[in-house]
Amino acid sequence: MEKSIVYRDLLMLYIKGNYRSDKNYILTTNECIKIENTVPVFIKTYLGKKGVKIYTSWYMKFYDCDNIELCEKVYEETEKDKSIRYDYLMKLAKPYDLDNSLNKYKTEEDILNEKYEEMKLEFEKTHFKCKDNYYIIENNSLSPYNKTSFINIYEDKYYDEENEHQFITKWIKDPVKRIYSQIDFLPNGSKEGVFNTWDIVRKEDHEITENADTEDLHELIFKVCGNKEENYDYFMKYLAHLIKYPEKKPEVCIFFTSEQGSGKDTLVELITKLIGEVVIGFENDPERIFGKFNMGTRQNKLFVVLQEADNIKSYAGKIKDLITCKQTTLEQKNVRSFTIKDYTRLLLLSNNENIIKIEPGDRRFVVFKCYNFKFEPNPDFFTNINICLNNPNCIQKFLEELRTLDVSKDYNFQLNRPHTEIYNNLKEANTPAIIKWAWELTENKKIDKLTPTKMCEMFNDYCAETYEQSNRVNPKSFGLQLGKHFYINDEWIGFEKTRSHGSNYYQIKKEELKDIIENHYKYIGEV
Repeated sequence: MEKSIVYRDLLMLYIKGNYRSDKNYILTTNECIKIENTVPVFIKTYLGKKGVKIYTSWYMKFYDCDNIELCEKVYEETEKDKSIRYDYLMKLAKPYDLDNSLNKYKTEEDILNEKYEEMKLEFEKTHFKCKDNYYIIENNSLSPYNKTSFINIYEDKYYDEENEHQFITKWIKDPVKRIYSQIDFLPNGSKEGVFNTWDIVRKEDHEITENADTEDLHELIFKVCGNKEENYDYFMKYLAHLIKYPEKKPEVCIFFTSEQGSGKDTLVELITKLIGEVVIGFENDPERIFGKFNMGTRQNKLFVVLQEADNIKSYAGKIKDLITCKQTTLEQKNVRSFTIKDYTRLLLLSNNENIIKIEPGDRRFVVFKCYNFKFEPNPDFFTNINICLNNPNCIQKFLEELRTLDVSKDYNFQLNRPHTEIYNNLKEANTPAIIKWAWELTENKKIDKLTPTKMCEMFNDYCAETYEQSNRVNPKSFGLQLGKHFYINDEWIGFEKTRSHGSNYYQIKKEELKDIIENHYKYIGEV
């Protein structure tokens, strides 16, 4: 059969409603554009001037037009493009072939390709390639594999009945397989060429079918925030901001501390119900959050909850980074790492109090000491809370209340932090020993100037007296610590270097020193 006849028949299929039993079928705008851009180029490329009659016949039916001169002019101005192949035209015509008239043109290769394309269509719903890695979408998350491991998984997958044509080998080499240049977590919208993991984790709303009372959920938040209205208002804004602007970090870490049975875990269960469990990571081991192999805990997360945390002061720098970072690098053994935007909020839960390092000038931490139910038992409280948590109508109503709460995208959660009593106590407990010693120096009326060596001796004596032996230093280290806290913008604050009788001294400017300690470092010692 001549190619021109094949092309003619395919094109006749590939027109408005041709061969369709439904004569009311209307092509979408995108379908029309694809047809208009493909048909003339294909005919011109493979039939040249001989194709003008076929094109004219097609054009007049497609556009319901009888202007032959216009058809010929369009065809004459059409450029050739050999990237448009016969099998592509066959693929375009297939949806319109309701009576399977295309089958007479199919070769054995065509049939195999069709089977491959069918399997590929299903396969690519949950598989794709990005850079050097291959990914499987499963359980609302991505599982990355290197090429060898990926091929091994599907080496027994064939697209023919005789099991002679291996699917994965053909798919790996397929130039038009599902492929992305980047993976990212973008709650505020997708980008071209980027696989947006937000699309596989977002939680769908529940349609409210009956009225529900959320009073108990509000009471839970009030209690875990220490029974204080100011704390409750702040955390409600924090939750509302999470729901309304998941792509905007609040740049604070909230730490809930209390004895067991105070509602910390129940609060996390509520948050899980609101945003979905797949965007919350739970860990007891800080290394799995802040360490090298962090993909399991950090990938596609809006929340990371460190539960039953013990002393994590050694992670202070990495905690700061997680609170404010805009990007993070995810790693997994034997898989190439990749960098994504980071929207993770950090929540700390512990029965202990002094587990974090709150430094002078801190602006990142919020600390709430939860209500202690052991002193005022309320057996019905958590029973009522659990009823709410297991009622989808109640959760959805609470979610909608958060969406209507007045909080802007750029609300400053650092500036508006409630400075709770437990926060101030922890900050004082973590104040560097040299600042505490300097404050006592301001109260010593007998001392006006000291040599560096004498100052170091006095500081070490102070550390011994206050059971801070680990902070004892040699004169050089002492000088570095003193400069770190009191030599600011190329000048000493509270101290003035002088030289007398061949020796160096520090003149102590007590009022100035006291001012920087109390107003900048927010430390006031016991008089």
